[in-house]
Amino acid sequence: DRESEAQVYANRRARQLVGGVAQTDSLQLTDVLEVKERGEFEKKLQSLTTGRVDSLIHDSVFSVGSEGRLRALVTLHAIHDQRNGLILAVVNESGALYAGGDPHHYDPLTGLPDRRRFVDLIAQSIVAANDTGAGFGLVLIDLDRFKEINDSFGHFVGDRLLVQVATAIKEKFGRLAKIGRLGGDEFALIVGSVNSIQAVEQIAGDVVAEISRQVKVDGYPIGLAASAGAVCYPQHGNSAELLLRHVEIAMYVAKRERTGVVGYKPNYKNNRAELLTLENDLRQAIETDQLSLCYQPKVHFSKASVIGVEALARWHHPRHGYVPPDQFIVLAERSGLISGLTRSVIRKAITQAAQWHLQGRAMQVAVNLSARNLQESELPHFVGDLLAQTGMPGNQLKFEVTESDLIDDPQQAIKIMEQLRQHGIEFSVDDFGTGYSSLAYLKKLQVDELKIDRSFVTQIDQNGDDLIIVHSTISMARQLGIKVVAEGIENRAVWDLLSVLKCDVGQGYFISRPLPAAELGKLIDNGFQQFQ
Repeated sequence: DRESEAQVYANRRARQLVGGVAQTDSLQLTDVLEVKERGEFEKKLQSLTTGRVDSLIHDSVFSVGSEGRLRALVTLHAIHDQRNGLILAVVNESGALYAGGDPHHYDPLTGLPDRRRFVDLIAQSIVAANDTGAGFGLVLIDLDRFKEINDSFGHFVGDRLLVQVATAIKEKFGRLAKIGRLGGDEFALIVGSVNSIQAVEQIAGDVVAEISRQVKVDGYPIGLAASAGAVCYPQHGNSAELLLRHVEIAMYVAKRERTGVVGYKPNYKNNRAELLTLENDLRQAIETDQLSLCYQPKVHFSKASVIGVEALARWHHPRHGYVPPDQFIVLAERSGLISGLTRSVIRKAITQAAQWHLQGRAMQVAVNLSARNLQESELPHFVGDLLAQTGMPGNQLKFEVTESDLIDDPQQAIKIMEQLRQHGIEFSVDDFGTGYSSLAYLKKLQVDELKIDRSFVTQIDQNGDDLIIVHSTISMARQLGIKVVAEGIENRAVWDLLSVLKCDVGQGYFISRPLPAAELGKLIDNGFQQFQ
């Protein structure tokens, strides 16, 4: 009630939380606040009751009977009626309950110690280790592509996902380690009584494995992956600050190299600063059009002729020289630059393909899309405008997507694909065999082509299991009317075997490395010596 501040209605969860307080029906909200919280809260509440504001938010700590203490955001709304009016209090508790300690040093979303509290825990562990002579390990976990998840599904789903991750880590490793959330999508663990970096790396690997799976949040299937850094006290630092700095560097190395887990090494010291500098340089390179394209030919097995090319981005850094694609593309995905990078590649690829079309070279150009691109509602308009400006037929363009990109948010991906397909654009599934999708699922998506991942192709002439997988994939795809490309062909033996298996198209260094457009044109004009 706006005038008396007495409770008029409380839902079941509210009654559970205040169950230890007598006279629940006449309860005022301030009755369950900790004493030191009440003064500031009363001042804010008065601004509502006097009509100075209509709503406000307060970060509060509640005493909740036998359950402990709860830190939560309380949103207060003034509601006007025919009598005195009401105040609606919405408590966003997030399940974060505390038995003791200062709740303001705990993460309100997960209930885990926050960065400040976790630094204190590291310092305490250092003191204990010095007393006992036993070392300890520190693990830093960072979720991969979490920004894309937030951008695609919204921050509410992202928060729910973080709670699920925190719960999984607590349930599996709570007895073994002290766990904290340092902010964003970073979690950390202090593992006691370990003296080798190998032992810490093993535990870090177990945590990554526990996190890296497909989960459902509010009905959305989301594929999770994580990267981890590992350090050991006292080998990698004699203070909490130094240990955290080194474990963060190791984590960024793991993320950049896609290795899952990396233990710290002294030569990693400057990697973090270099990474941040490289990220800024990449942003500038995209904005100033410094990226170039190379094209790797795709050759038809029965005709031994080029039917298309894959456009691959290249970056020659003004100071560092050639930067490997797997390095700067990962950096673009992590930093949110992937959208701009992809659009730059699409623009250059369409422009080049239009020139080839005018020259009478009918070569379809394939461009890779990321999961983020498949969530961009304006992408079909962007591509359609480019096709119209250059006069290039849409069927001369193909987009390659990975299985995981299609599964992250299939409804939105299908919608974007359908809009792009209206321009005549075809779709290929890249790295087929490394994800979760089936051929029947791809048929429903109206995929035109699949590329068998190089991990199954490169040694097909030596590995019987790979041979069975490739043969089965080709046979089933042909029955479904889906064209098959084998990528990663590096020698004549693999080419000949795939030809016998009736594969449609081949791609790899046996045919040609990726080349600038001018060099590729000369190669096609002169013919491929390996097929003569």
